Amino acid sequence: MMAEGLGQGGKSILQGRQSPEGKQAFASGEERRKWPRRPAERLLAYSWLDQDNRPLDMGMAKTVDLSEGGAGILIHRALVGGEILHLFMAVEEHLVETTARVVYQRPLHGGYYQIGACFLSMEEKGRRYLRSSNFET
Repeated sequence: MMAEGLGQGGKSILQGRQSPEGKQAFASGEERRKWPRRPAERLLAYSWLDQDNRPLDMGMAKTVDLSEGGAGILIHRALVGGEILHLFMAVEEHLVETTARVVYQRPLHGGYYQIGACFLSMEEKGRRYLRSSNFET
């Protein structure tokens, strides 16, 4: 089941290369994120948008890490870098709405994918919720 994010034997299907601080590791060793990502499992609803910002499809996914600038997302669909998503995320008792661009996609076990998405637009209220969240799972 996607909400659990577990493969056979109860092991996590996420195999990211992140530093202990939650920063994405790049081959060059360079950290390009403005805000550090923190582990966070949050449900989200998404609309996958075409180049004219019309919805192509909708679905549910969950975050695996989160920051003011973007999220790692566990999803059951292959997406290509550059594609645009409209997201509604549950952050504590708040609903945060944002538009995000897919930066990378990595296949995982069981037909899942982990995508990295950078937020393109978000109301200041949503950023405040992200800043104040304790991100406990």
